[in-house]
Amino acid sequence: MKFSFYLTKSELDRISELHFPDHPLLIIARGIASSPLWFMMPEAEIRVRLSPPEISILGLFDTADIARLKALAWQTKHALHTLRYIRYTDLEDDCHLLVSKLIERVDRDQLKNYYFTCIPRGGLVVLGLLSYILGLEQWQLEPPPARDAPVVVVDDCALTGKRFAQFLEKNRSDSIIFAPLYSSPELRSAIEAREHRVRACISAHDLESCLYAAEEDQRAFQKIFGEDLSPSDYWNGLTEYLCFAWNEPSFVFFNPVTKNVEGNWTIFPHEVCLKNGPVRIPVSVKQDTMMEFCVAGDVVTIHSDNSVMIENLVTHDRFIAKGIAAEMWNALMEYGTQEALLSKFLHEYDIDRITLKKDISDFIKNLISREILKTKKGEI
Repeated sequence: MKFSFYLTKSELDRISELHFPDHPLLIIARGIASSPLWFMMPEAEIRVRLSPPEISILGLFDTADIARLKALAWQTKHALHTLRYIRYTDLEDDCHLLVSKLIERVDRDQLKNYYFTCIPRGGLVVLGLLSYILGLEQWQLEPPPARDAPVVVVDDCALTGKRFAQFLEKNRSDSIIFAPLYSSPELRSAIEAREHRVRACISAHDLESCLYAAEEDQRAFQKIFGEDLSPSDYWNGLTEYLCFAWNEPSFVFFNPVTKNVEGNWTIFPHEVCLKNGPVRIPVSVKQDTMMEFCVAGDVVTIHSDNSVMIENLVTHDRFIAKGIAAEMWNALMEYGTQEALLSKFLHEYDIDRITLKKDISDFIKNLISREILKTKKGEI
């Protein structure tokens, strides 16, 4: 079985802007190949076509695996549209800004009486730098001696607040300031409203909400990621896709087949994000194709036996090609042009040229009308 999804030039431009020393699609493919979830699909392999940009995953997949791969495709495209990448060189400026936000809430002299702790592991990076910027004493980094001792809890980011909720379960301090470098205002407001022990939530930077205005986009997000809101989550929105040079935060999803929250797929390889491990499954590059058409950006295809299921991840419109229609799709993806399809099928089948040409044309027009294919008159 083969699962494929298709990327656009604009989706890859954000990676190009970061000037990593490789083709953006290969960076993404290696990042995906590093994902821990492959232990559930150990025989899988990835094939990449640079032009047109396509990632195909081959293996023996059941319905739960297909749900995982659809979540991967959605997550990848969201990451490429909204990526916010933080390098080590950005960290010092971010920590200085976080200190200034702290001092707006607590006088610098009062901060000398505060204890500081963190949520591992990203918080350790932040706390180490903050300790030098603020000149913290050793005792300020030790566990507070009493429940009424004020504590600042730092992290590199907070997305749903789940890790902070877990921290509160284990820590009994009565006066807490939660200070992640990056978080959404909605999340901070939800924590302040729900947790009486939290005096304030502050961040160096706000994460923007990226739950698209269109109803079908919201439905797509809820279907893949939002059907299970854990009690430890304060907020279940969608922010920019955040990645640090040291950490790619978990982006978990609800699997409608297993009825479980699963995760996580990674999008970036070790050389881009220190946290992510080695490549776990093979990655190869297949020959580029000169295409007359391009596949719409929200489309995934699932090849099984002699059929191809083509699905739009946003609208959930589905088209199943069987028999000769599946052969036409596969040939179009391999050879790229109507003329090449015509030559192939005239050679393989005893069929009238005019009839075949009309069948191919009608097949492609149908795909275009369903917004599965697009003509390449402008940017892909």
